[in-house]
Amino acid sequence: MTAYQVMIEGVFVRVPGEGDGGYGFHSTFFLEANNAPNAVHRVGPLIQERLDVHGVGKVDVGLFKTYYWVHDIWEVGASKLEEKAGRDLGFSFFQIGRMERFYLYLRYLFFLRFKPWLLVERK
Repeated sequence: MTAYQVMIEGVFVRVPGEGDGGYGFHSTFFLEANNAPNAVHRVGPLIQERLDVHGVGKVDVGLFKTYYWVHDIWEVGASKLEEKAGRDLGFSFFQIGRMERFYLYLRYLFFLRFKPWLLVERK
């Protein structure tokens, strides 16, 4: 098994105390997997768990629905995995502007069509 560091970007989420789903986040996960595609598959439940712990909600209604994608993925050493694995590294939230919403929706359609392996499906 190889150790991976996976940086995830999620958009159209509800931040506790903030409202409507006009937020996104960056978050990093450390895990072991056979290869990079398997690491992308394994990070889905970890995202869900971290979202639940922090009370971050998804948006299911309308055009701008929650999705997550792999921003970057690296192989890391075993010592880095031991140091970071299992720790809740939290989120870095950002607000999504009105015009940016359309860009992010189009980016989702692009990923669906041309790069589906980058999308992390939430169960």
